[in-house]
Amino acid sequence: MKLIRTEDAVGHVLCHDMTQIIKDKYKDARFRKGHVVTEEDIPVLLSMGKEHLYVWEMTPGMVHENDAAERLLTLCGQENMLRSEVKEGKIELKAACDGVFLVDSQRLIAVNSQDEVMIATRRGGTAVRAGDKLAGMRVIPLIIAGEKLHRFFSPFLIIASATHAHKYLTSAFGSFVYVPIITATRQRNCS
Repeated sequence: MKLIRTEDAVGHVLCHDMTQIIKDKYKDARFRKGHVVTEEDIPVLLSMGKEHLYVWEMTPGMVHENDAAERLLTLCGQENMLRSEVKEGKIELKAACDGVFLVDSQRLIAVNSQDEVMIATRRGGTAVRAGDKLAGMRVIPLIIAGEKLHRFFSPFLIIASATHAHKYLTSAFGSFVYVPIITATRQRNCS
């Protein structure tokens, strides 16, 4: 963490929230911890009285929490799922249609055994309705070593077609090759 002039902060990552107060109108965090400062932010920050900012010193091999959350998302199948926008290192997944939600628990535990990252899911093998929350993934620190994110490569969360779910469930102990950590099987009427 280092202190720099606000005018020199473009492209840097803020270390903490910046609250803006406009009497009788607004009081909230105008900029959140982890925000990457843009040219357009400079006049706003200066108008808030922020002549200097504490920013993270990004070193090679380190990844911002939002980029790291996107990498965690790639572990999830995402077929028949809707994702939220990344915010503060967090992404959520919801069911895009009715179906069955499947989780490769061993791989999920392997991910969650790592420091500084986590994926929380609802119980696998359960029926879900369109709009149900399925999973949330989060990178805990503002920046994380990229090497921690390269240990897992194939997806493990899925909402799949009924045919795919049947193949998965009946072949779980055979030679079936499973791809994602999370899946959700969809009903026929789901487009």
